Amino acid sequence: MTRMSIWYNPNLDSLLDKTYITGHKVKVYNKATQEFEEIKLNYIKALKLALRGFVEIDKRRYQGWSDSIPFYVYSCKAKDGKKVFMLDYPHGYNSTLDCKL
Repeated sequence: MTRMSIWYNPNLDSLLDKTYITGHKVKVYNKATQEFEEIKLNYIKALKLALRGFVEIDKRRYQGWSDSIPFYVYSCKAKDGKKVFMLDYPHGYNSTLDCKL
């Protein structure tokens, strides 16, 4: 089961205007590559992101990795309750999606 870390992180304020969601497209900060990318979500995935705050989008494998693992789009709270959208894989024993940069 995947969990989310919900702590406010002031470092996310630098990403406020760089990530967004419009309709079924979300621009996210990919923590694995440290780059921004735009992802298309179908209706169900967009709804899950809106309701739960995270959704699995696909399995990825980057250079040097031995296997592919599931990646999630999730939202983190920044200042004034605004959201920053991240792309990452669950970390640790508890499979946590972390809002740390």
